[in-house]
Amino acid sequence: MEVLREVNLKPGDKVEFMIDKQERIILAPSDQATWKKSLMQLAGSMPELGSNFDYKKERQEWDVKATQIPLG
Repeated sequence: MEVLREVNLKPGDKVEFMIDKQERIILAPSDQATWKKSLMQLAGSMPELGSNFDYKKERQEWDVKATQIPLG
């Protein structure tokens, strides 16, 4: 825990494990912005991906299913 405090990490923080050129394990905070940006770039490179998909109809079906789940 002391090591985590020294590098300004706390329980629950997302981290990445990497190996450097000297074959040491490197623990670093995960940069979610980077992976989100990469995902958006990937999705943006395939504009035809969802062209035949009815998102509104799909959302309505999910909403109906969600309200049919019995509670308790």
